[in-house]
Amino acid sequence: MKNHIPRLLAALPVLALVSAIGIGCGGSGGVKKVTVTGTVTYDGKPVESGFVTFAMAEANLKGGSNAQGPVVNGKFSVPGVSPGKNSVTVTGGGPAPQQEGGIASYESRPKMPDMNKAGAGKAAMKMNASRETIPGDAPGNSINVDVKEGMDPLDMKILKK
Repeated sequence: MKNHIPRLLAALPVLALVSAIGIGCGGSGGVKKVTVTGTVTYDGKPVESGFVTFAMAEANLKGGSNAQGPVVNGKFSVPGVSPGKNSVTVTGGGPAPQQEGGIASYESRPKMPDMNKAGAGKAAMKMNASRETIPGDAPGNSINVDVKEGMDPLDMKILKK
């Protein structure tokens, strides 16, 4: 019995490697992901900053998944989108954060009014209202798109409610 244990222990790394290769080479079960590019406008103006999300709308697609990417100055490029029917939703809006040297800084964030001062509540409400966000149910948002490899850029024109 003692002679078989060292051989078994020596064979385990080889068996693990063969199993990992077999799992990774599923072949026909996987879905080839694509990159989707495009533009987003809200109320006729490019969306300065936000996110676009591609959510699979086909329940039985094996290997399909959701993908998300940033919208910057009205443009996006989202890699890893599953081909097929996707629900596409844009969130965000409002101005892009100010940046120093290409990186948003803590100091560049909008400052909240001192809530201990008179009229601070109105100032805070006004500040939040200036950061207009795109409603999920706005006309032109949450649309269904048939994603394909080599498709034309997706141009989303979202309207105010």
